[in-house]
Amino acid sequence: MNLKKCENGHYYDADKYSTCPHCSKAGQGDDSKTVNMQKTIPDSKDDGYTQVQRTEDPYETQESSGSVSLVDAVNVATSASVDWNTAEEDNDKTISYYGESMGTDPVVGWLVCVEGSMLGKAFELKNGKNFIGRSREMDIVLEGDMNVSRGRHAIVTYEPRGRIFIAQPGESRELFYMNDQVVLTNMEMHARDVLLVGKTKLMFVPFCGPEFSWDDNDR
Repeated sequence: MNLKKCENGHYYDADKYSTCPHCSKAGQGDDSKTVNMQKTIPDSKDDGYTQVQRTEDPYETQESSGSVSLVDAVNVATSASVDWNTAEEDNDKTISYYGESMGTDPVVGWLVCVEGSMLGKAFELKNGKNFIGRSREMDIVLEGDMNVSRGRHAIVTYEPRGRIFIAQPGESRELFYMNDQVVLTNMEMHARDVLLVGKTKLMFVPFCGPEFSWDDNDR
Protein backbone atom coordinates (compact mmCIF):
# COMPACT_ATOMS: atom_id res chain seq x y z
CA MET A 1 0.00 0.00 0.00
CA ASN A 2 1.27 3.48 -0.98
CA LEU A 3 -0.43 5.63 1.65
CA LYS A 4 -0.60 9.34 0.83
CA LYS A 5 -2.25 12.36 2.36
CA CYS A 6 -4.02 14.95 0.23
CA GLU A 7 -4.03 18.69 0.91
CA ASN A 8 -7.40 18.36 2.63
CA GLY A 9 -6.00 15.89 5.15
CA HIS A 10 -7.44 12.67 3.68
CA TYR A 11 -5.40 9.46 3.50
CA TYR A 12 -5.71 7.24 0.41
CA ASP A 13 -3.89 4.45 -1.42
CA ALA A 14 -1.93 6.08 -4.27
CA ASP A 15 -1.50 2.68 -5.93
CA LYS A 16 -5.28 2.51 -6.51
CA TYR A 17 -6.18 6.18 -6.98
CA SER A 18 -4.37 8.91 -8.88
CA THR A 19 -6.15 11.58 -6.83
CA CYS A 20 -7.90 11.61 -3.47
CA PRO A 21 -11.17 9.66 -3.81
CA HIS A 22 -12.68 11.48 -0.83
CA CYS A 23 -12.22 14.89 -2.45
CA SER A 24 -13.55 13.51 -5.74
CA LYS A 25 -16.76 12.35 -4.05
CA ALA A 26 -17.18 15.74 -2.42
CA GLY A 27 -16.82 17.42 -5.84
CA GLN A 28 -19.51 15.17 -7.29
CA GLY A 29 -22.05 16.39 -4.76
CA ASP A 30 -21.88 13.45 -2.32
CA ASP A 31 -23.62 14.60 0.84
CA SER A 32 -21.64 12.19 3.03
CA LYS A 33 -18.57 13.67 4.65
CA THR A 34 -15.44 11.94 5.79
CA VAL A 35 -14.28 13.00 9.22
CA ASN A 36 -10.71 14.22 9.04
CA MET A 37 -8.75 12.88 11.98
CA GLN A 38 -6.95 16.21 12.22
CA LYS A 39 -7.69 19.13 14.51
CA THR A 40 -7.76 22.72 13.28
CA ILE A 41 -6.27 25.36 15.55
CA PRO A 42 -5.79 29.09 15.02
CA ASP A 43 -2.54 30.11 13.38
CA SER A 44 -1.20 33.24 15.05
CA LYS A 45 0.63 34.32 11.91
CA ASP A 46 -2.33 34.89 9.61
CA ASP A 47 -5.32 34.56 11.99
CA GLY A 48 -6.57 31.83 9.70
CA TYR A 49 -6.80 28.16 10.32
CA THR A 50 -4.30 25.52 9.46
CA GLN A 51 -4.46 21.77 9.90
CA VAL A 52 -2.10 20.10 12.34
CA GLN A 53 -1.87 16.55 13.61
CA ARG A 54 -3.94 15.75 16.69
CA THR A 55 -2.07 15.41 19.98
CA GLU A 56 -5.07 14.33 22.03
CA ASP A 57 -6.32 10.79 22.56
CA PRO A 58 -6.84 9.38 19.05
CA TYR A 59 -9.84 7.44 20.31
CA GLU A 60 -11.68 10.56 21.52
CA THR A 61 -15.12 10.78 19.93
CA GLN A 62 -15.36 13.60 17.40
CA GLU A 63 -18.73 15.18 16.72
CA SER A 64 -19.66 14.98 13.07
CA SER A 65 -22.58 14.04 10.90
CA GLY A 66 -20.27 12.04 8.63
CA SER A 67 -18.29 8.82 9.13
CA VAL A 68 -14.62 8.05 9.68
CA SER A 69 -12.84 6.67 6.63
CA LEU A 70 -11.30 3.23 6.96
CA VAL A 71 -7.84 4.46 5.97
CA ASP A 72 -7.90 7.24 8.59
CA ALA A 73 -9.13 4.87 11.30
CA VAL A 74 -6.37 2.36 10.55
CA ASN A 75 -3.78 5.12 10.50
CA VAL A 76 -4.84 6.45 13.91
CA ALA A 77 -5.02 2.98 15.48
CA THR A 78 -1.55 2.12 14.16
CA SER A 79 0.03 5.32 15.45
CA ALA A 80 -1.53 4.78 18.89
CA SER A 81 -0.41 1.16 19.31
CA VAL A 82 2.43 0.20 21.65
CA ASP A 83 5.66 -1.04 20.13
CA TRP A 84 6.57 -3.84 22.52
CA ASN A 85 9.89 -4.39 20.73
CA THR A 86 11.12 -1.02 21.96
CA ALA A 87 9.41 -1.15 25.35
CA GLU A 88 11.64 -1.12 28.42
CA GLU A 89 12.73 -4.62 29.44
CA ASP A 90 13.03 -5.90 33.00
CA ASN A 91 16.67 -6.93 33.19
CA ASP A 92 16.89 -7.05 36.97
CA LYS A 93 17.98 -10.35 38.51
CA THR A 94 15.39 -12.23 40.56
CA ILE A 95 16.01 -11.93 44.30
CA SER A 96 16.15 -15.28 46.08
CA TYR A 97 14.10 -16.15 49.17
CA TYR A 98 16.96 -15.27 51.55
CA GLY A 99 18.83 -12.95 49.20
CA GLU A 100 17.11 -9.70 50.22
CA SER A 101 17.30 -10.24 53.99
CA MET A 102 20.69 -11.99 54.24
CA GLY A 103 22.44 -10.78 51.11
CA THR A 104 23.39 -14.33 50.18
CA ASP A 105 21.97 -17.82 49.66
CA PRO A 106 22.90 -19.73 52.82
CA VAL A 107 23.60 -23.45 52.86
CA VAL A 108 20.59 -25.58 53.83
CA GLY A 109 22.18 -29.02 53.55
CA TRP A 110 24.70 -31.18 51.70
CA LEU A 111 25.00 -34.12 49.35
CA VAL A 112 28.10 -36.18 50.13
CA CYS A 113 29.55 -38.56 47.57
CA VAL A 114 29.83 -42.00 49.21
CA GLU A 115 30.52 -43.97 46.03
CA GLY A 116 31.94 -42.94 42.70
CA SER A 117 34.78 -40.93 41.16
CA MET A 118 34.20 -37.98 43.54
CA LEU A 119 34.27 -40.08 46.73
CA GLY A 120 34.30 -37.93 49.86
CA LYS A 121 33.35 -34.66 48.16
CA ALA A 122 30.50 -32.63 49.71
CA PHE A 123 28.15 -30.50 47.62
CA GLU A 124 26.26 -27.61 49.19
CA LEU A 125 22.50 -27.40 48.81
CA LYS A 126 20.88 -23.98 48.62
CA ASN A 127 17.30 -22.78 48.98
CA GLY A 128 15.04 -23.64 46.04
CA LYS A 129 15.98 -25.99 43.23
CA ASN A 130 19.46 -27.53 43.05
CA PHE A 131 20.17 -28.99 39.61
CA ILE A 132 22.42 -32.05 39.32
CA GLY A 133 24.32 -32.83 36.13
CA ARG A 134 27.71 -33.18 34.45
CA SER A 135 27.83 -29.63 33.07
CA ARG A 136 29.69 -26.97 35.04
CA GLU A 137 26.58 -24.81 34.78
CA MET A 138 24.78 -27.14 37.20
CA ASP A 139 24.56 -26.48 40.95
CA ILE A 140 25.97 -29.93 41.73
CA VAL A 141 28.54 -30.92 39.12
CA LEU A 142 29.30 -34.64 38.70
CA GLU A 143 31.80 -34.09 35.89
CA GLY A 144 33.66 -37.35 36.42
CA ASP A 145 30.64 -39.60 35.78
CA MET A 146 29.89 -40.06 32.06
CA ASN A 147 26.64 -41.87 32.96
CA VAL A 148 25.26 -38.57 34.26
CA SER A 149 23.46 -36.28 31.81
CA ARG A 150 25.06 -32.90 31.21
CA GLY A 151 22.02 -30.87 32.19
CA ARG A 152 19.46 -31.40 34.95
CA HIS A 153 19.70 -35.15 35.36
CA ALA A 154 18.13 -34.77 38.82
CA ILE A 155 16.78 -32.03 41.10
CA VAL A 156 16.91 -31.61 44.86
CA THR A 157 14.64 -28.84 46.16
CA TYR A 158 14.52 -27.18 49.57
CA GLU A 159 11.11 -25.63 50.29
CA PRO A 160 11.66 -23.09 53.11
CA ARG A 161 8.04 -22.58 54.16
CA GLY A 162 7.46 -26.29 54.73
CA ARG A 163 11.11 -26.84 55.74
CA ILE A 164 11.30 -29.98 53.63
CA PHE A 165 13.62 -31.38 50.97
CA ILE A 166 12.23 -32.98 47.82
CA ALA A 167 13.85 -35.22 45.19
CA GLN A 168 12.40 -34.40 41.77
CA PRO A 169 12.79 -35.88 38.27
CA GLY A 170 15.09 -33.84 36.06
CA GLU A 171 14.74 -32.97 32.39
CA SER A 172 16.93 -35.83 31.21
CA ARG A 173 15.72 -39.08 29.67
CA GLU A 174 17.96 -40.89 32.15
CA LEU A 175 16.59 -42.02 35.49
CA PHE A 176 17.93 -41.65 39.00
CA TYR A 177 17.08 -43.41 42.25
CA MET A 178 16.57 -42.68 45.94
CA ASN A 179 17.19 -45.62 48.26
CA ASP A 180 17.05 -47.90 45.19
CA GLN A 181 13.58 -46.59 44.27
CA VAL A 182 13.23 -44.80 40.91
CA VAL A 183 12.26 -41.14 41.23
CA LEU A 184 9.40 -40.48 38.80
CA THR A 185 7.43 -38.04 40.99
CA ASN A 186 8.26 -35.69 43.87
CA MET A 187 9.58 -37.64 46.86
CA GLU A 188 10.26 -36.13 50.28
CA MET A 189 13.83 -36.65 51.47
CA HIS A 190 15.10 -37.50 54.95
CA ALA A 191 18.51 -37.58 56.59
CA ARG A 192 20.92 -40.19 55.14
CA ASP A 193 18.77 -40.97 52.12
CA VAL A 194 21.02 -42.03 49.24
CA LEU A 195 20.62 -40.79 45.67
CA LEU A 196 22.04 -42.80 42.79
CA VAL A 197 22.73 -40.52 39.82
CA GLY A 198 24.54 -42.31 37.02
CA LYS A 199 27.15 -44.36 38.90
CA THR A 200 27.52 -41.78 41.68
CA LYS A 201 25.94 -42.29 45.10
CA LEU A 202 25.16 -39.15 47.12
CA MET A 203 24.12 -39.27 50.79
CA PHE A 204 21.76 -36.51 51.92
CA VAL A 205 22.76 -34.54 55.03
CA PRO A 206 20.19 -31.83 55.97
CA PHE A 207 21.09 -28.68 57.87
CA CYS A 208 17.72 -26.89 57.81
CA GLY A 209 14.51 -28.65 58.78
CA PRO A 210 11.83 -28.75 61.49
CA GLU A 211 14.39 -28.03 64.23
CA PHE A 212 16.16 -25.15 62.47
CA SER A 213 15.64 -22.74 59.61
CA TRP A 214 17.32 -19.49 58.62
CA ASP A 215 13.90 -17.94 59.16
CA ASP A 216 14.42 -18.47 62.92
CA ASN A 217 17.22 -15.90 62.99
CA ASP A 218 16.54 -12.21 63.58
CA ARG A 219 17.67 -10.85 60.23
